[in-house]
Parts: sequence; structure tokens; C-alpha cells
Amino acid sequence: MDEQHDPAPGPRPGDRDDFGRVYRPHTVRAGCALLGCLLVVLASAVLITALMWRVR
Repeated sequence: MDEQHDPAPGPRPGDRDDFGRVYRPHTVRAGCALLGCLLVVLASAVLITALMWRVR
């Protein structure tokens, strides 16, 4: 009764799918990069809006 069960079946990092794409799980670094890009876009939108209001 000492059977070891494999974790749930699924892709592991480095596995390739049928189309040759390599599976890479999301990382904290990738999440931080995405968050940084979103903050830059938001700051740009706020700056543009502020400049448009100032021109009036």
C-alpha cells in the first residue's frame, strides 16, 4: 500500500505540444513585467488627459 501516485497529468515545463510550442509556466518575473507595462500605459493615459484639459 505504499504506492506513489504521479501528480495530475498535464504539461511539464519544457514539454512541447503538437504544434512544437514549448510550455513555459507563468513566472513572477513575467507577472511583474506585465504589471509594469500596464502601469506605463495608465500613466500615459493620465498624462495625455491632463495635457488635454490644460489646453482648454
